[in-house]
Amino acid sequence: MARRWDDPDQVERDETSSPEFGRLLFIAIGVAMLLGLTCGVLWMAYHLLKGHFGA
Repeated sequence: MARRWDDPDQVERDETSSPEFGRLLFIAIGVAMLLGLTCGVLWMAYHLLKGHFGA
C-alpha cells in the first residue's frame, strides 16, 4: 500500500533538489569552465610562441 503523507507539501519537498546541491553544481561548472579557458589560453600561447621562436 502507498505511504500516506501527513503534510501535502512533504511530497513536493522530497522530489526537489536542495538549494545547496544547485549551488555546488553551479560552482563546479564555473570552475570547470575557468580551468578549460585557462588551459586553452596556455596551450595557444605555447604553440604561438613555439612557432614564433622556432623550436
